[in-house]
Amino acid sequence: MLYYNPDILINNLASSFIEAAANAEETVTYKTTYDKNGMMSFYRDKYTIDGKDAHGSTVRESFTFDLKNGKKLNLEYFINKQPRKNLKDTDGAYAAVKEKLIALAEQKSKETPGIYFDDYQRLIAQKFNPDNFYLTENGIVIYFQQYDIAPYSTGIVEFNIGR
Repeated sequence: MLYYNPDILINNLASSFIEAAANAEETVTYKTTYDKNGMMSFYRDKYTIDGKDAHGSTVRESFTFDLKNGKKLNLEYFINKQPRKNLKDTDGAYAAVKEKLIALAEQKSKETPGIYFDDYQRLIAQKFNPDNFYLTENGIVIYFQQYDIAPYSTGIVEFNIGR
């Protein structure tokens, strides 16, 4: 014996999806951060709000290309100057990057207490993603997504690690 009408259930679900979609908003913005020496770097921020939460969220994705051959360049290329065949060889280079990020965060945390979560040093090491970088005139910027190492109010956290 059925205790519910499948047609009513489907209509109710469809109505709730339509209502949620009507209240949702998505905005995508792009910013070119570097366009020199045969390289281009840019990022895309995708802001989404579903209409039910107090605020939306932004997810950043970045891209750096060699304009001579169209290939996407990774962080390893800039750290080591030439890509290595064995990805395990990058462990040392990425460890040095993480140490620099932690040092920069410690300095910023002293200037602005509470800007990061209390365990930000551990989170930087854990959440570090070598894909999350872009180039600027002043060097390489490594970023962390919202909530990775800091509260929403801090936003996407960026660190310029130089050249």
